[in-house]
Amino acid sequence: MRKLKELLYALYGPFGLLLLIALVYVAIFEDVEDPKSIITAIAVILSAIYFIQKQKLEEDKLFFEAFSSFNKRFTEQSSLLHKLPKEGEPGNEQNAVIANYFDLCAEEYYFYKHGRIPKDVWACWAKGMLYYIDNYPCVLSYWEDMEKQKANYGLSVSLLKSTCR
Repeated sequence: MRKLKELLYALYGPFGLLLLIALVYVAIFEDVEDPKSIITAIAVILSAIYFIQKQKLEEDKLFFEAFSSFNKRFTEQSSLLHKLPKEGEPGNEQNAVIANYFDLCAEEYYFYKHGRIPKDVWACWAKGMLYYIDNYPCVLSYWEDMEKQKANYGLSVSLLKSTCR
């Protein structure tokens, strides 16, 4: 579905323009008994182009709002994440930091899975998630626990690794 939507957004302008040119050609050079049908077809094409463009702008706006919110939340959490222990068990406050980070990552994945986050942005975020998983064993342990409990929304370490390959 994502690929179809990307294709539609990439080609709606050129495709609509070609249809309009074809209709104008028919209207000028062919013997059309009822010009109302040509005018109606042109109106439909222009309406479709407008609708697709409007939809794309709305999705871009949603993406920008989500992207800004996710980045702001990550910035607020990043200094706490870097204070996590590289060895040993985290304390209660540190567990809360890991849980908040996991929730943020799961939300980002949810938006990606539903076509609201572009692949290249998701790939960058996935690479960042792997940084914490690879460098902080307590983060990896938490993620593995969430996977076992099926509380991961489909987000897994193996999925992240396959994304970054």
